[in-house]
Amino acid sequence: MKEKAMEKLKSADQYLEQHEKIFAVLSVAGLIALVIPFYWFGLYTVPMADDYSMVLGTHNAWEATHSVSRVLYSALVEMASRFMTWSGSFTDMFVQSLLPGLGDYNMYFLVSWILITLVLFANFYFGKCVIIDVLKASKEKWLIITSVVTIMQFECIPSVYDAFYWFVGAIGYTSGYAVKLILLGMIIRELAGSEKTTVVKYIMTAAFAFLLGGTDYGATSVSLICVFGCMWIWGIYTKRKRTYIFLVTLSFIAAWVIGLLAPGNAVRAELLPEPRGFLFSIQQALIVGAMKIYQWVSPYMIIMPLLFLPFLISALKQCKYRFYCPAVISFLSYGIFSSVYAPTIYANYGAIGDVTGYTNNAIYLIFVVLWVFNLTYWIGWILQRFSMEKQQDTEDKKRFSISLYYISAVTLVCMMVCVAHIPRDYNSFELFHWIRTGTMQENKQAYLAREKIYKNSVGQDVVVSRITPPIASTGGGDITQDPNNWVNQCIAAYYGMKSVRLE
Repeated sequence: MKEKAMEKLKSADQYLEQHEKIFAVLSVAGLIALVIPFYWFGLYTVPMADDYSMVLGTHNAWEATHSVSRVLYSALVEMASRFMTWSGSFTDMFVQSLLPGLGDYNMYFLVSWILITLVLFANFYFGKCVIIDVLKASKEKWLIITSVVTIMQFECIPSVYDAFYWFVGAIGYTSGYAVKLILLGMIIRELAGSEKTTVVKYIMTAAFAFLLGGTDYGATSVSLICVFGCMWIWGIYTKRKRTYIFLVTLSFIAAWVIGLLAPGNAVRAELLPEPRGFLFSIQQALIVGAMKIYQWVSPYMIIMPLLFLPFLISALKQCKYRFYCPAVISFLSYGIFSSVYAPTIYANYGAIGDVTGYTNNAIYLIFVVLWVFNLTYWIGWILQRFSMEKQQDTEDKKRFSISLYYISAVTLVCMMVCVAHIPRDYNSFELFHWIRTGTMQENKQAYLAREKIYKNSVGQDVVVSRITPPIASTGGGDITQDPNNWVNQCIAAYYGMKSVRLE
């Protein structure tokens, strides 16, 4: 009986070893199933807060001319105005003025669909650059590892509404993470290649880097600059493609400095207390970073990577690169992660360690990437330091069983989801819950009824009923009972009303 069981187990292991595609299909299918509620939920979201103020000029241009060129010109005018009066992140200001649908409630779902797709594309593109182009692993391993990492990010992102369903907040941070990850993938792919960098690649990468330097100049930009610093060290040590690294870094930092020196930042700073000291901010950022790592390194972060661990080990065993000084790499990663907190601490933007939900989303996405990177590096170092071949035994009783491994890993995941946590602790389940109960559908109908009132009340004082979304935004918000509130004024200006408030 025991021999038959062992024979079946061996047969199953051999089958799975030869059919990575099964795991790849299952991983991608799992990701698709869990992402569907994110897209579905987006059908019932509407504009809010800054969405109206940023899109007012482009909306008026479209209503007056129905000309795409006039809309783009209006976006440039808005960008220039905000550069002088509010923020130096010029690329963000331009994109935020081009809200899909320009404020139309029925078109707002495009916001979430574009943002979700952008993050998915960024993760898979970056994964391809690292797993296929650098590690030279198979496409199946790329799909498996990237799918699981993406699930880790989507399911526990701190403020899911701010991440995908509020355009202005998400453009600054969620999309900032995504586009900078794409840039990083492009650079890594180029550095891993042996061919000479062409002039076209120089120009394209430098131009892309300059545009991204005009996005969020806080969390995502500071961490990327730290990564550029590490690339500089690598380039000096290996004497490879130093001109390429220098040009891309210079392009990004030039745009970043232009954004920092924008007059609008000084105007905005007048609304805040005096900035904290530079060295004090770095010190406190390191403390906050350590606290966040302690908070986020949970059973979830340990158990989920078990789903791709065998394939990661297989890829690393075939890797030609050497993994040196893993402790130093982890220390640098800690520094890069902690750096994301320095800008808000320096600007005295709230209590030390407190960040808004949309900023926290970008930080969490960065944390997951760094966490998986460190797992990969340490495993690579262990494999090269202690050859696995010395530990192998030809006897079946000591043979590593893929089947039993996956039964154990999946069991741990199920226990984590169904026992240690309520399923609604994970974003897919919570989003689906509010769709299944009809809450989001009812909210959307209430918002559409309110939009109709707005459109039919030009020049009037308007009073509307409160609508309470089941998942709130931490940054944006609805109108209040005060007609002089900035959100109320933005919406009144957008629809041409004299004023608007809650009853």
